[in-house]
Amino acid sequence: MNLKLSFLYLSLLLIISCNRKEIQIVDKAIGFSMNLPGGFQKLDQRETDQAINLGKEKFKKIYNADLDISNLKPNIFEKDRDNYFVLNIKDYNPQIEGDYSQAVYESNIQLYNTYRQNFTGAKIDTLTAHEKIDQIDFTKFSVSIDIPNKAKMQVVSYTSFIKNKDFTASVVYLDEEIGNEMINALKKAKFKKTAP
Repeated sequence: MNLKLSFLYLSLLLIISCNRKEIQIVDKAIGFSMNLPGGFQKLDQRETDQAINLGKEKFKKIYNADLDISNLKPNIFEKDRDNYFVLNIKDYNPQIEGDYSQAVYESNIQLYNTYRQNFTGAKIDTLTAHEKIDQIDFTKFSVSIDIPNKAKMQVVSYTSFIKNKDFTASVVYLDEEIGNEMINALKKAKFKKTAP
């Protein structure tokens, strides 16, 4: 009986420790690495595609236009249905796609308008700031959506042009403690420096 109880206890500890294990996220192309707090799971390709298609449908409904997101290949990590970390790194050519800072600005306006149209009656505040993470300059765009009698959703996106790539990391959360954990993990990220 003691052996069964011990085995059950050890199994429970193993399950709990697996749920708390940090997830290391690495992108060798830009030399990026970070550790996401324990308890997150990476969505598989099917779940990621569903999330992308849902966003595309909402965009089409709001703007009555198709959105070409064929080059969008996000990595989505979910803590639960209300708390996500999204990382998207894609090629960006300023000569073809235009000034990167202007593109980020326009994207942030579009994001704000999308939230405004999706959450009618909600109080929506935005804040744009500039921060450094491991000596890399980032534009930080924060959106706070206060849905009356429901919840307060936060979206915090960090964008930067790194090695001809558009780097975007977004933290989407309802639980402030989980959101702060994700933001703090991102702020501890490392970017491998290249020799001059």
